[in-house]
Amino acid sequence: KRQLWLATVLDRISSFYNSLEDYIVPSQKPMLLETLVSFEKILLSQTSSSNPINERQATPGSNVNKVTWSNFHECERFIDKIHKTLDRLKVEIKDLRSIHVCLAKKTSRLTAIDLLTQKKQWMEQCK
Repeated sequence: KRQLWLATVLDRISSFYNSLEDYIVPSQKPMLLETLVSFEKILLSQTSSSNPINERQATPGSNVNKVTWSNFHECERFIDKIHKTLDRLKVEIKDLRSIHVCLAKKTSRLTAIDLLTQKKQWMEQCK
């Protein structure tokens, strides 16, 4: 059962990782760079003591890794580490997306106001 749980959790994490492009507004990628790099480093880490990957077997010229899970406690710690970074990333994406939506609405309202004839109203909307 524990192996099934670990596989399910890792599947969800990989699904999210593979669909990150769908959640991030392209112009906001640089603002998320630090968290994205941190998240990716944890996922790709092969030498961390809290990484459950205990065997790496690659043949010359290939990037194929043979991964074995020897210790459930280590696996759980590894997943916890991923989850913490993932949660931080989700919060940052959500916050930036809400700011983006707010600015888009404000910009839309501004484009509906004639700046030449309604300068005062336009300035009020800018606040």
